[in-house]
Amino acid sequence: MSFTGCIAMTRKVWMDEARDQVFDAMLKCNCDFKTLLPVVWNHRLSSTAGRYLVKKKVIELSLKIWPRMTPEDRRQTTLHEAAHAISHFRVRPHAVLPAGTNRRIKPHGREWQRVMHELGVPARVRHNYNVEGLSGRQRRWPVSCGCQDIEFTTTRINNMRRGKAYRCRRCARPFREVA
Repeated sequence: MSFTGCIAMTRKVWMDEARDQVFDAMLKCNCDFKTLLPVVWNHRLSSTAGRYLVKKKVIELSLKIWPRMTPEDRRQTTLHEAAHAISHFRVRPHAVLPAGTNRRIKPHGREWQRVMHELGVPARVRHNYNVEGLSGRQRRWPVSCGCQDIEFTTTRINNMRRGKAYRCRRCARPFREVA
């Protein structure tokens, strides 16, 4: 098996483990999800190991951080995110509430903590694994207007290249890329 094939196999094993843990957590908490909660990789997450997206009803796990974590850290992260899904499901089982109701829960509030307790996992919010060198910070590009030289993010540079003009607050002239 090639090195790339080995990496792909490892990622598949990790994802299968995470999906199994989420499924077991849902069973343990008597959740009646109509379909299995999706668990997917997110290659952009660089400071958080995972997150639950309420509107999409999906758990995203960091492909950058996951290899740096111990199996126990992976398990706790997966259960942490599953607890978010379960607590939301319990409060809003069908995602459509009766008129006049707007029941929202705090991300790490009582409902979430109760589910974490049921799953037998400490209700920790912060991680302590090494994320050195994984910053998602955008590259900075030099720009000038005539009265000052500053830096723009890649997003702003791309917007400029598509025709959007950014003007200096001091001199009102448009910024230009510095070659």
